[in-house]
This record gives sequence, structure tokens and C-alpha cells, in this order.
Amino acid sequence: YQATGVDAYGQTTLLLGLSGVPETLVVDAGGVVRWKFAGPLTPEVVNGQLLPLLAALPATATPARPSIVPGPPQ
Repeated sequence: YQATGVDAYGQTTLLLGLSGVPETLVVDAGGVVRWKFAGPLTPEVVNGQLLPLLAALPATATPARPSIVPGPPQ
């Protein structure tokens, strides 16, 4: 992984619509979620979906400014 994230307060998880483990997101360099997969990353999923997507994404982009920065739950 080039980067991983931690949702210490569980708020970003809700905003992204994640429902459980394991779930994988591909977020492009501009901060846009390009792929969401719920379930284990099997060789079929990696080779058939993930790798083609990664090959098609540009390597760089202007980072988006986050519109929501989750904090501690209220």
C-alpha cells in the first residue's frame, strides 16, 4: 500500500458508506473514491477488477480539499 488510513472515531466509515470488514477503497490522487469492494480480495478480484482499475488511473492529480474532516463523535 502507498497509503492507509485510520478512522479513529468511526465517522469517515459512515460517510463513505462502509458496512464491515473486509472492505477496500481505491481513492485517486485527487481524493475521489474510484472503487469500493466489500469482501476478500481474491486473485480473481485483484486480477479482474483492481489491477485494471489501477492501471487506468493517472499517477498524479491535484489533491482535492476535504469538505468534511471527521472529529470525535458528538
